[in-house]
Amino acid sequence: MQKRMLMVVCLTCLFIWGRAAALEPDRDIRQFHHTTWTNTEGLPAAVWAMAQTPDGYLWLGTGMGLYRFDGLRFEEVRPSGGGELLGVDITALASTPSGDIVIGYQKGGVSFLHNGKLSSYSPRDGAPGDLVLAFAQDQDAVLWVAAFDGLRRFDGKNWLKIGPAQGLPAASVWDVAVGRDGTLWAETIDAVYAMQHGSGRFERIGEHPQSRRSFARAADGRLWASDAEHSPTILPEFTSPDGRTTNRLSTSARSLFDRDGTLWGVDRQAGLRRIRFREKPGASGEPPQPGEMDTFTLKDGLSSDIATSVFEDREGNIWVGSNLGLDRFRHANVVVESAISQTSQHGYRAATADHGTLYIAGAGSLYRIRPDGPPEAVVPLRTPPDVIFAASNGDVWIGDINGLQRWANNAMLEVALPHGSEGRQVWAATEDESGVLWISVADKGIFRFDGHAWSPVQVRPDLSNRPPFIMQRDRQGGIWLYYLNGALLRIAGEKVQSFAAGDGPNIGVIEVIYPDSAGGVLFGGEFGLARFDGHRFHTLRSSVIPSLTLASGIVETPQGETWINTQMGIVRTATKDLALALEEAGPALNYELLNFRDGLPGVAEQDSFSNTAVRGPDHRLWFITSHGIAWVDPTHVYKNTLPPAVLIRSLTANGREYPAPTRLSLPEGVANLQIDYTALSLSTPERVHFRYRLEGVDANWIDANGRRQAFYTKLAPGQYTFNVVAANGSGVWNNEGATLAFVIPPTFTQTKWFLLLCIAAGMGVAWLLYSMRLQQVAARIRVGLEERLAERERIARELHDTLLQGFQGLMLHFQSVADSMPPGQPAHELMERALERADDVLVEGRDRVSDLRAIDCHGDLALAFAAAVKKLTPDPLVKFLVAVEGASRSLHPLVRAEVFKIGSEAIFNAFRHARAESIEVGFVYQRKQFIMRVRDDGIGIDPDILERGGRQGHFGLTGMRERAEKIRAELTLASRTGAGTEIELVVPSKVAYAITRDRRSLLALHRFFALLD
Repeated sequence: MQKRMLMVVCLTCLFIWGRAAALEPDRDIRQFHHTTWTNTEGLPAAVWAMAQTPDGYLWLGTGMGLYRFDGLRFEEVRPSGGGELLGVDITALASTPSGDIVIGYQKGGVSFLHNGKLSSYSPRDGAPGDLVLAFAQDQDAVLWVAAFDGLRRFDGKNWLKIGPAQGLPAASVWDVAVGRDGTLWAETIDAVYAMQHGSGRFERIGEHPQSRRSFARAADGRLWASDAEHSPTILPEFTSPDGRTTNRLSTSARSLFDRDGTLWGVDRQAGLRRIRFREKPGASGEPPQPGEMDTFTLKDGLSSDIATSVFEDREGNIWVGSNLGLDRFRHANVVVESAISQTSQHGYRAATADHGTLYIAGAGSLYRIRPDGPPEAVVPLRTPPDVIFAASNGDVWIGDINGLQRWANNAMLEVALPHGSEGRQVWAATEDESGVLWISVADKGIFRFDGHAWSPVQVRPDLSNRPPFIMQRDRQGGIWLYYLNGALLRIAGEKVQSFAAGDGPNIGVIEVIYPDSAGGVLFGGEFGLARFDGHRFHTLRSSVIPSLTLASGIVETPQGETWINTQMGIVRTATKDLALALEEAGPALNYELLNFRDGLPGVAEQDSFSNTAVRGPDHRLWFITSHGIAWVDPTHVYKNTLPPAVLIRSLTANGREYPAPTRLSLPEGVANLQIDYTALSLSTPERVHFRYRLEGVDANWIDANGRRQAFYTKLAPGQYTFNVVAANGSGVWNNEGATLAFVIPPTFTQTKWFLLLCIAAGMGVAWLLYSMRLQQVAARIRVGLEERLAERERIARELHDTLLQGFQGLMLHFQSVADSMPPGQPAHELMERALERADDVLVEGRDRVSDLRAIDCHGDLALAFAAAVKKLTPDPLVKFLVAVEGASRSLHPLVRAEVFKIGSEAIFNAFRHARAESIEVGFVYQRKQFIMRVRDDGIGIDPDILERGGRQGHFGLTGMRERAEKIRAELTLASRTGAGTEIELVVPSKVAYAITRDRRSLLALHRFFALLD
């Protein structure tokens, strides 16, 4: 523990700083905004050393390892590229301009962290073997390490221990630094040693008995030595500065100069100290003289009195590490006035005299603030005041529960109240245009005092004994009165004007009445703000602008701004913008809100019925809060002009975290992911504002406000780019931001090939179902054809077994009768002729029966049609051609019959109607269909006949279509007048071809489907 208390890290923060402002040297250390982190705020251990990398992270060497801090979250850093830390107790840190981290340990050893990969040097390699205290780097890029067991030199490859051979005693080295002339300085327990550049040997420069001094670099580059017991002293230079010594490392130390020339130091017993110089170090050729010193310890709110290191970041914040935590001091726009006793027990009242002096009454005293002077307590107060009023003659009137007092000529005088009002509480005070004092007294009403005597003021009979809680004169000389029952009046001479609820400000309980610079009157109250323009009220309610809730203080500045003290904080806005918002009663008010993050103690004091915001003699604005008095200098409102560095911390997908990504290829099937990002603004990280967008998903930027995570669900495979930008607490944007490109590969089921396979499979299933349906329909047709065929055979049997046989029997009887008649008789001849006719009928009947029973399904269609042509036309001049394409197959008997009849009808029409000289009949046997085509070169068919479906009174074409429908065939007729005719018949194969034995099982299956239907 003793070694930890002795640790020190040299050199001030050596970044190229942005245009952030320093902490103002004229302020007391308690007037800065102070924040503490301990183990209750997530900090795991003591902070021994600090550094800042170019990306903006604050790195912490602690007693439990290496951490980095973005202002909100502490994150333990473990090497990701290999290697382990030499220990968990880290006592020295430094960062290089390239972002590398140099690490020193309590038990010795040095590590270098580069892009997540750790390289370590133990004492066996020549590195320090005991407590590492500080780092420095000279103009030759040589690293110098101060440690409890002496000084080490590291050139990037070899370690060298510096000792008596180089003029340095074998003792502990507390600090090491490089001057602007290249001189290397080392501090031991009892002396300071210097080695000029190029000499290779140290010289003893000065002694200091048992004090632990540390080095600090001033703005001009010169080194100073300081400790807790002595005034800081400047170190000599041996040669002219060569300009090669630059700020190479960022590290913490026990003392440092901030960028405005104030010296900060820490002590292991006395906490934090701060020395303000009479002039800025380095501003002139002569060394400046140290001036006033103030301290900050555990009782002031420091995490511990055992402070070990101090560091300034690139935004000008001062960080202090201690054995119990981490402290930050930053610029505060709202300054708590330390010269005035701060209390939340009693209210304050404030008033500004015409000559510029500000008076504040509260905390048992009357304070006077003159131009360019600090607050001074001029006289004690007997009780907490209810009202303070600065008269035009310079007198200050103070009313309280016991009556009225007057501060005049540096003396406090008791003022007798009107008869019957002795000892009564005075609630409000003002004066009219003639300088006559007006006051309101509890249970007595309003009185005027002309300097000699009191006189009552009557306003309305119902308010005669009621005291108004607010009395305020406007710029036209009228006096406004506000009563707790809500009555609002204006007295101008003998005229008393009352404002009812519908005609009033409509902001609930009124807390403050303020005459503005434009001649109107502003009213602040429970539900917002209102303005009277001389004719009517314009109201801007807190339901529209929540920051205007419970407004109790209003003050204007010569710079054209209006400041409003509210329950939410201090609202700062341009006076013209406020006037426009009041006129339109709309939400478009451009304003800035200052609250506890800006140093404001508590919130605006309520129910005081006095203005809680006043302007002092030096243009500072003073605000009365629930926890004390604070002020703001409106001409020096701090604005952080350094854009925040934006970083993407990690991407998490499917439970796996990818740290610090810039380009990723994620696993297949990722649909939901989380992206963590941050922005490095250490001053007010709570006010950092983010916007992000995922290209291809977000059409516009998403306003995340202060949220540092983005979530996406149901992402499709593809390439994505995530962009995030941020603004610091002052609204300065880093529009370049950070970018993460990532790819989500598709799974097999998300690829185009899978889609094509699904389409192909779907088409295959659809085709299978379609084919099965066709087979089912074909089976139904075949069943119908078989039934028709069976019916024909049944009819043939019936004709043969009944009608023909009966007819034959009758003919035999008639033949017997004819044989019994003598030949030559007329009756015999008639009977013979009848029998001959009967024979012809019987032959014809047998032929019909033969046709029904003996349908040829295997006969050659070409020969059949050739024979038909001979019967249909005996003209030998007509050319007839039959063509067959494909392997000939047997047609179903009924299909063959219908095909033959359709073809015969087509040939007959070609001979009879078209007067064709050439006829072609073609048969095409295909796997899926049977096609018959009949072409002729006749005169064609009239288009009107085709459109009507045939000639009037003729049914040839109609019959052909009906026969085609019977066998589920498609019949097409194409003809033009004088160009011949072509008839095409297409029959599906399932119907056309005769069934074979190996397909009977399939037919049975189709019949089964038919039964299901």
